[in-house]
Amino acid sequence: MHVAADAKSELPLAVITAPANENEKKHASKLFYKALKITEKQVKTLVADSQYSSRKLRNHASANGVRTVIPYPANQRRREKRLLRVDRYFRTHGPASERRTYKRRAAVERMNSRLKEHLNLNRHRVRGLKNET
Repeated sequence: MHVAADAKSELPLAVITAPANENEKKHASKLFYKALKITEKQVKTLVADSQYSSRKLRNHASANGVRTVIPYPANQRRREKRLLRVDRYFRTHGPASERRTYKRRAAVERMNSRLKEHLNLNRHRVRGLKNET
C-alpha cells in the first residue's frame, strides 16, 4: 500500500495498492497526481524516502510547482556533493534546510503505524488466483 499523507494533520490524502514485489517508483507519479487532485493542487512540498527517487517523479513535481525533498540513493548522482542522502544508519546528510524538511516524513510513518494497528493492516494477506494448468 502506497499512501500520500498530509504531514501537519497526519491524515491520508491518496492511497494506491500494488503488489509488494513491484518497485515504488512505478507507482510514485500516479500517487502524486492523485494527491495533487484531491488537494486541488495545494501541495507545496513532496517528501518521500529514497525508494521513490526518480527523475520522472522529480520532473512531474517541478512541472506542478512542487518542491521535492527526496534523498538520492548511493547509486544516483554519485559524484555530486550537497545532495540530500540517507546513510545505512538512517542519518541524513546534505543541506540543512532539506534535512529539516525531510524530518516531516516521520508524520507519514506514524500515520502508517496507526493504519496498520487500527485497521488491522499489519496482518493483511491477499491470495492470487490458483494456477490452472
